[in-house]
Amino acid sequence: MDDCLKRLERRFLNMYPLKLLSPDVDAIIEKANEMGSDWQKDIINSTVKHPLNMKHEIDPKYEHAFLKLIISRAAQALADWCLSHSEELRDKEVLELGSGVGLTGIATVLCCELRSYSFSDCHAAVLSTLCENVLLNLSTPNDKDCHGFVDNVTKTTDNTLLRIKHKNTDVAVMNLPWADVTKNTITEVDFVLAADVVYDTSTFTELCQALKNLLHYQKTVAIIACTVRDQNTIQQFLHTLAQYEIKIVQIDLPCSRPTHFLLPQDVLVNIYTLQSSGQ
Repeated sequence: MDDCLKRLERRFLNMYPLKLLSPDVDAIIEKANEMGSDWQKDIINSTVKHPLNMKHEIDPKYEHAFLKLIISRAAQALADWCLSHSEELRDKEVLELGSGVGLTGIATVLCCELRSYSFSDCHAAVLSTLCENVLLNLSTPNDKDCHGFVDNVTKTTDNTLLRIKHKNTDVAVMNLPWADVTKNTITEVDFVLAADVVYDTSTFTELCQALKNLLHYQKTVAIIACTVRDQNTIQQFLHTLAQYEIKIVQIDLPCSRPTHFLLPQDVLVNIYTLQSSGQ
Protein backbone atom coordinates (compact mmCIF):
# COMPACT_ATOMS: atom_id res chain seq x y z
CA MET A 1 0.00 0.00 0.00
CA ASP A 2 2.87 2.40 0.77
CA ASP A 3 4.24 1.91 -2.76
CA CYS A 4 0.80 2.73 -4.21
CA LEU A 5 0.62 5.96 -2.23
CA LYS A 6 4.14 7.03 -3.17
CA ARG A 7 3.31 6.46 -6.82
CA LEU A 8 0.08 8.40 -6.44
CA GLU A 9 1.84 11.33 -4.74
CA ARG A 10 4.54 11.49 -7.41
CA ARG A 11 2.06 11.42 -10.27
CA PHE A 12 -0.23 14.00 -8.73
CA LEU A 13 2.66 16.36 -8.12
CA ASN A 14 3.83 15.89 -11.68
CA MET A 15 0.33 16.52 -12.98
CA TYR A 16 -0.35 19.76 -11.12
CA PRO A 17 -0.12 22.77 -13.45
CA LEU A 18 1.68 24.66 -10.71
CA LYS A 19 5.38 25.41 -10.58
CA LEU A 20 7.54 24.57 -7.58
CA LEU A 21 9.03 27.89 -6.57
CA SER A 22 9.95 29.50 -3.28
CA PRO A 23 6.85 29.07 -1.06
CA ASP A 24 4.81 32.22 -0.76
CA VAL A 25 1.61 31.31 1.03
CA ASP A 26 0.54 34.94 1.45
CA ALA A 27 0.73 35.52 -2.31
CA ILE A 28 -1.43 32.47 -2.98
CA ILE A 29 -4.03 33.50 -0.42
CA GLU A 30 -4.06 37.02 -1.85
CA LYS A 31 -4.69 35.54 -5.29
CA ALA A 32 -7.42 33.32 -3.83
CA ASN A 33 -9.08 36.39 -2.35
CA GLU A 34 -9.45 37.73 -5.87
CA MET A 35 -10.60 34.46 -7.41
CA GLY A 36 -12.77 32.48 -5.03
CA SER A 37 -15.38 32.37 -2.32
CA ASP A 38 -14.67 31.78 1.36
CA TRP A 39 -14.85 28.00 1.17
CA GLN A 40 -12.44 27.92 -1.79
CA LYS A 41 -9.98 30.18 0.04
CA ASP A 42 -10.28 27.92 3.08
CA ILE A 43 -9.28 24.90 1.00
CA ILE A 44 -6.36 26.75 -0.56
CA ASN A 45 -5.15 27.96 2.82
CA SER A 46 -4.79 24.39 4.08
CA THR A 47 -3.61 22.77 0.87
CA VAL A 48 -0.66 25.03 0.12
CA LYS A 49 0.74 24.18 3.56
CA HIS A 50 0.15 20.46 3.18
CA PRO A 51 3.22 18.17 2.85
CA LEU A 52 1.57 16.07 0.13
CA ASN A 53 1.23 19.06 -2.16
CA MET A 54 4.42 20.75 -0.96
CA LYS A 55 4.14 24.53 -1.43
CA HIS A 56 3.24 25.90 -4.79
CA GLU A 57 3.09 29.29 -6.40
CA ILE A 58 0.48 29.89 -9.08
CA ASP A 59 1.75 29.67 -12.63
CA PRO A 60 0.01 32.58 -14.45
CA LYS A 61 -0.61 30.32 -17.42
CA TYR A 62 -2.97 28.20 -15.31
CA GLU A 63 -4.57 30.71 -12.95
CA HIS A 64 -8.02 30.01 -14.41
CA ALA A 65 -7.78 26.37 -13.36
CA PHE A 66 -6.09 26.85 -10.00
CA LEU A 67 -9.13 26.45 -7.76
CA LYS A 68 -10.32 23.38 -9.60
CA LEU A 69 -7.06 21.55 -8.97
CA ILE A 70 -6.90 21.86 -5.20
CA ILE A 71 -7.15 18.58 -3.32
CA SER A 72 -9.52 19.15 -0.44
CA ARG A 73 -8.90 17.95 3.09
CA ALA A 74 -12.17 16.01 3.03
CA ALA A 75 -11.01 14.14 -0.09
CA GLN A 76 -7.85 13.13 1.74
CA ALA A 77 -9.86 12.06 4.79
CA LEU A 78 -12.25 10.03 2.63
CA ALA A 79 -9.34 8.38 0.80
CA ASP A 80 -7.85 7.55 4.18
CA TRP A 81 -11.15 5.97 5.27
CA CYS A 82 -11.28 3.87 2.11
CA LEU A 83 -7.73 2.61 2.51
CA SER A 84 -8.41 1.77 6.14
CA HIS A 85 -11.54 -0.20 5.11
CA SER A 86 -10.10 -2.00 2.09
CA GLU A 87 -11.55 -5.33 3.19
CA GLU A 88 -15.09 -3.88 3.20
CA LEU A 89 -14.51 -2.46 -0.28
CA ARG A 90 -13.02 -5.63 -1.77
CA ASP A 91 -14.89 -6.69 -4.92
CA LYS A 92 -17.45 -3.92 -4.45
CA GLU A 93 -18.95 -1.47 -6.95
CA VAL A 94 -18.40 2.20 -6.06
CA LEU A 95 -19.77 5.49 -7.41
CA GLU A 96 -18.20 8.80 -6.37
CA LEU A 97 -20.12 12.07 -6.61
CA GLY A 98 -18.18 15.29 -7.18
CA SER A 99 -14.82 13.59 -7.77
CA GLY A 100 -12.85 16.79 -8.42
CA VAL A 101 -9.26 15.94 -9.33
CA GLY A 102 -9.82 12.29 -8.39
CA LEU A 103 -7.61 11.78 -5.35
CA THR A 104 -10.09 9.67 -3.37
CA GLY A 105 -10.92 7.38 -6.25
CA ILE A 106 -7.41 6.96 -7.62
CA ALA A 107 -6.03 6.07 -4.19
CA THR A 108 -8.89 3.62 -3.64
CA VAL A 109 -8.54 1.94 -7.03
CA LEU A 110 -4.75 1.64 -6.63
CA CYS A 111 -4.88 0.20 -3.13
CA CYS A 112 -8.19 -1.70 -2.89
CA GLU A 113 -9.37 -4.64 -4.96
CA LEU A 114 -12.63 -3.21 -6.29
CA ARG A 115 -14.96 -4.64 -8.88
CA SER A 116 -15.68 -1.19 -10.31
CA TYR A 117 -15.19 2.52 -9.57
CA SER A 118 -17.08 5.30 -11.30
CA PHE A 119 -15.78 8.86 -10.93
CA SER A 120 -18.27 11.65 -11.63
CA ASP A 121 -18.50 15.41 -11.84
CA CYS A 122 -20.35 17.89 -14.02
CA HIS A 123 -18.03 20.82 -14.81
CA ALA A 124 -16.15 20.70 -18.12
CA ALA A 125 -12.77 21.91 -16.84
CA VAL A 126 -12.93 19.60 -13.83
CA LEU A 127 -13.89 16.61 -15.97
CA SER A 128 -11.01 17.26 -18.36
CA THR A 129 -8.50 17.31 -15.49
CA LEU A 130 -10.19 14.31 -13.87
CA CYS A 131 -9.88 12.26 -17.06
CA GLU A 132 -6.22 13.23 -17.37
CA ASN A 133 -5.51 12.22 -13.77
CA VAL A 134 -7.35 8.91 -14.12
CA LEU A 135 -5.43 8.06 -17.28
CA LEU A 136 -2.12 9.19 -15.77
CA ASN A 137 -2.52 7.03 -12.68
CA LEU A 138 -4.64 4.07 -13.76
CA SER A 139 -4.19 3.47 -17.50
CA THR A 140 -2.00 0.87 -19.17
CA PRO A 141 -0.24 1.08 -22.57
CA ASN A 142 -3.33 -0.55 -24.10
CA ASP A 143 -5.43 2.42 -22.92
CA LYS A 144 -3.47 5.10 -24.74
CA ASP A 145 -6.18 5.45 -27.38
CA CYS A 146 -8.46 6.63 -24.56
CA HIS A 147 -6.58 9.92 -24.35
CA GLY A 148 -8.76 11.17 -27.17
CA PHE A 149 -11.68 11.22 -24.75
CA VAL A 150 -10.07 13.69 -22.37
CA ASP A 151 -11.27 16.81 -24.17
CA ASN A 152 -14.65 15.33 -25.02
CA VAL A 153 -16.87 16.22 -22.08
CA THR A 154 -20.16 15.92 -23.94
CA LYS A 155 -22.48 13.49 -22.23
CA THR A 156 -23.12 10.20 -23.97
CA THR A 157 -26.28 8.17 -23.56
CA ASP A 158 -25.05 6.73 -20.27
CA ASN A 159 -23.05 9.85 -19.27
CA THR A 160 -19.73 7.98 -19.62
CA LEU A 161 -16.73 9.92 -20.92
CA LEU A 162 -13.98 7.40 -20.26
CA ARG A 163 -13.86 3.68 -19.56
CA ILE A 164 -10.68 1.71 -18.80
CA LYS A 165 -9.63 -1.27 -16.70
CA HIS A 166 -7.02 -1.11 -13.95
CA LYS A 167 -6.01 -4.68 -13.14
CA ASN A 168 -9.37 -6.28 -12.29
CA THR A 169 -11.23 -3.02 -11.61
CA ASP A 170 -13.53 -1.47 -14.19
CA VAL A 171 -12.95 2.30 -14.09
CA ALA A 172 -15.23 4.97 -15.59
CA VAL A 173 -15.45 8.76 -15.60
CA MET A 174 -18.97 10.16 -15.90
CA ASN A 175 -20.46 13.58 -16.61
CA LEU A 176 -23.16 13.33 -13.97
CA PRO A 177 -25.04 16.35 -12.61
CA TRP A 178 -26.87 15.44 -9.43
CA ALA A 179 -30.19 16.28 -11.06
CA ASP A 180 -29.54 13.42 -13.51
CA VAL A 181 -29.20 10.82 -10.75
CA THR A 182 -32.50 8.96 -10.85
CA LYS A 183 -33.55 5.41 -10.06
CA ASN A 184 -33.75 4.75 -13.79
CA THR A 185 -30.41 6.23 -14.90
CA ILE A 186 -28.02 4.83 -12.28
CA THR A 187 -27.56 1.14 -11.62
CA GLU A 188 -27.19 -0.35 -8.16
CA VAL A 189 -23.81 0.10 -6.45
CA ASP A 190 -22.46 -1.04 -3.09
CA PHE A 191 -20.94 2.28 -1.99
CA VAL A 192 -21.52 5.91 -2.86
CA LEU A 193 -18.64 8.25 -1.92
CA ALA A 194 -18.51 12.03 -1.80
CA ALA A 195 -16.08 14.53 -0.30
CA ASP A 196 -16.45 18.27 0.15
CA VAL A 197 -19.83 18.48 -1.56
CA VAL A 198 -21.47 20.15 1.46
CA TYR A 199 -20.73 23.86 1.26
CA ASP A 200 -23.46 25.48 -0.85
CA THR A 201 -26.93 25.27 0.67
CA SER A 202 -28.55 25.96 -2.71
CA THR A 203 -27.37 22.51 -3.92
CA PHE A 204 -28.69 20.51 -0.97
CA THR A 205 -32.05 19.63 -2.51
CA GLU A 206 -30.51 18.14 -5.66
CA LEU A 207 -27.74 16.41 -3.70
CA CYS A 208 -30.10 14.86 -1.15
CA GLN A 209 -32.55 13.76 -3.85
CA ALA A 210 -29.66 12.12 -5.71
CA LEU A 211 -28.55 10.34 -2.54
CA LYS A 212 -32.11 9.17 -1.85
CA ASN A 213 -32.33 7.70 -5.35
CA LEU A 214 -28.98 5.94 -4.96
CA LEU A 215 -29.89 4.63 -1.51
CA HIS A 216 -33.17 3.25 -2.87
CA TYR A 217 -31.27 -0.02 -3.09
CA GLN A 218 -31.17 -1.45 0.41
CA LYS A 219 -27.58 -2.74 0.18
CA THR A 220 -26.15 0.64 -0.85
CA VAL A 221 -24.23 2.68 1.72
CA ALA A 222 -23.04 6.26 1.21
CA ILE A 223 -19.91 7.63 2.87
CA ILE A 224 -19.79 11.44 2.92
CA ALA A 225 -16.77 13.43 4.14
CA CYS A 226 -17.41 17.07 5.07
CA THR A 227 -14.87 19.70 6.03
CA VAL A 228 -16.45 21.61 8.90
CA ARG A 229 -16.24 25.29 8.04
CA ASP A 230 -19.66 26.34 9.28
CA GLN A 231 -21.62 24.15 11.72
CA ASN A 232 -24.88 25.73 10.58
CA THR A 233 -24.25 24.58 7.01
CA ILE A 234 -23.52 21.04 8.17
CA GLN A 235 -26.64 21.00 10.33
CA GLN A 236 -28.78 22.24 7.46
CA PHE A 237 -27.42 19.46 5.25
CA LEU A 238 -28.17 16.82 7.90
CA HIS A 239 -31.65 18.25 8.39
CA THR A 240 -32.31 18.07 4.65
CA LEU A 241 -31.10 14.47 4.55
CA ALA A 242 -33.51 13.57 7.34
CA GLN A 243 -36.37 15.07 5.35
CA TYR A 244 -35.51 12.61 2.57
CA GLU A 245 -35.81 9.71 5.04
CA ILE A 246 -32.11 8.94 5.03
CA LYS A 247 -30.53 7.38 8.11
CA ILE A 248 -27.40 9.26 9.22
CA VAL A 249 -24.62 7.96 11.46
CA GLN A 250 -21.48 9.99 12.15
CA ILE A 251 -18.35 7.88 12.14
CA ASP A 252 -16.23 8.24 15.25
CA LEU A 253 -12.72 9.13 14.14
CA PRO A 254 -10.24 9.07 17.05
CA CYS A 255 -7.65 11.83 16.87
CA SER A 256 -4.84 9.33 17.31
CA ARG A 257 -5.93 7.04 14.46
CA PRO A 258 -3.18 6.02 12.01
CA THR A 259 -3.54 7.77 8.67
CA HIS A 260 -2.22 7.17 5.19
CA PHE A 261 -2.29 10.90 4.45
CA LEU A 262 -0.71 13.67 6.50
CA LEU A 263 -3.92 15.42 7.46
CA PRO A 264 -3.59 18.80 9.21
CA GLN A 265 -4.29 18.45 12.91
CA ASP A 266 -6.25 21.70 13.10
CA VAL A 267 -8.75 20.68 10.43
CA LEU A 268 -12.08 19.13 11.40
CA VAL A 269 -13.57 16.69 8.92
CA ASN A 270 -16.77 14.82 9.72
CA ILE A 271 -17.51 11.53 7.98
CA TYR A 272 -21.05 10.16 7.84
CA THR A 273 -22.56 6.87 6.72
CA LEU A 274 -25.94 7.20 5.04
CA GLN A 275 -28.51 4.50 4.34
CA SER A 276 -32.16 4.35 3.43
CA SER A 277 -34.35 4.47 6.53
CA GLY A 278 -36.47 1.76 4.94
CA GLN A 279 -39.64 3.77 5.42
